[in-house]
Amino acid sequence: MPSRSVRHTPLTAVVGLATCLAACSFGESGVEPPTDRIFLPAGLVADPVAGRWLYTVNSNSDLRFNAGTVVAVDTERAAADRVRTDWAICPTAGYTPNPAYPATCCYDFFDNRVLNCDDRQYIDAKSTLRIGSFGGSAVFEKRDDLPGLTGRLYFSVRSEPSITFIDVASTTQTLKLSCGAEGTNSLCDDAHKIRGDYDNAAFSALKLLEEPQTLTIDPLLRLLYVGHLLEGISLIDTCGDKPTLLSINQRIFSSPGYGVTSLSLGKPGDAAAPIYATGRNYGGRASEVQALALRGIKGGCGPSRTGAELISTEGFFSSAFFSDGSDIRAMVESRDKSRVYLLHRNSFLRQSPPAVVEVDRRDDGQGRPRNQAVGLVEICAGATEMHLHDAGRGDRLYVVCFEAGQIYVIDPAPLSVVGIINVGRGPTTLVFGKGDPGTAYVAGFSDNNVSVLDLAPGSPNENRVIQRIGFPQLRKL
Repeated sequence: MPSRSVRHTPLTAVVGLATCLAACSFGESGVEPPTDRIFLPAGLVADPVAGRWLYTVNSNSDLRFNAGTVVAVDTERAAADRVRTDWAICPTAGYTPNPAYPATCCYDFFDNRVLNCDDRQYIDAKSTLRIGSFGGSAVFEKRDDLPGLTGRLYFSVRSEPSITFIDVASTTQTLKLSCGAEGTNSLCDDAHKIRGDYDNAAFSALKLLEEPQTLTIDPLLRLLYVGHLLEGISLIDTCGDKPTLLSINQRIFSSPGYGVTSLSLGKPGDAAAPIYATGRNYGGRASEVQALALRGIKGGCGPSRTGAELISTEGFFSSAFFSDGSDIRAMVESRDKSRVYLLHRNSFLRQSPPAVVEVDRRDDGQGRPRNQAVGLVEICAGATEMHLHDAGRGDRLYVVCFEAGQIYVIDPAPLSVVGIINVGRGPTTLVFGKGDPGTAYVAGFSDNNVSVLDLAPGSPNENRVIQRIGFPQLRKL
């Protein structure tokens, strides 16, 4: 059964956090972050309503500033600069423009098919908001029921820990982001942070677990699922004006010691459909995929949701690497649900290669899925996430690899690598442009930028970086 007790934090983590809180003064003192720059980005969301805006979560993971930020990047202005023909070639290999000069672009010194652009010219500085440090995974929820808003942006903040949310009012021409205090570079207030439900007498001790890592939202059921790296899933009700923490399941997998690395919905809007969690283990055991069942949700919003919870049901192992230690970072289902593709980072003692494994989920004739590995392809190092997307050539799997600085493009039928995109140092996440399946954006954590990818079939730059929003730089602003 789900546990509502709060896990005890290791002493070293407590000491480290206390020291950081005393010295870092998150959001109050110290150097304020810039309002018009991308720095250590860890989360990206393309606005699904207006399309024009790319919300970027700047993590401030090196604690250079007193807070992280969320900035809105104007993708239409960036696209307009890509079609211009009057840009010069950058004068040196490591060229970055003088911040005292107007923002500009130039073609990369080594590859003149890539346009490097100053990020300042695309960021709507007046909409920039400050958040806690170590921000990461982000999702957007369309909301036409809240007056004046088009949606809400939710993202994990590990330093607090919290799920912070920002109210969004966006059109193709205008944008307003708010999270409490008014004004540019305002710090999101506590009313826009989900940390615990202290007003509910039945769950007075319920608190968000530490290390929130991955977010998945069901826009039809209005439920937000939060996976934590110290194991556990938090269930958040997004109905109404104020989101509510409903329950916590701290024991997801059959054995303890697994961090939750990804969550996927069996069927959005169906309360009876399973939710799947993948895990990262810390003890050399084979990682598993755990199915969970939702209990206490009847459908629409209302007080009956109080006490809703997730129950662990029957999971399965990826037999390709059983029983060596493994680190599964994502699970993607085929369109017809007959196959799943598991992203194995395989970082524990590097006993097995990083790979994408194809698992047959068809009925075995006895009413159960076969769960048999039927395909495997090795991939790049340090995989963080995987997406299924059709850019015009049919479904492809796009794998983001932090260590290798690459995106692997995989054809699932047959399972094979059909493209490798070099994107720069430390890519963390990838999103696809709204209404343009041939364009994708990649957050470059170590380069402090966002890369634009051309995925369009037949393009001379297919599966290549064509623009960088922010000149490549290593921890330097």
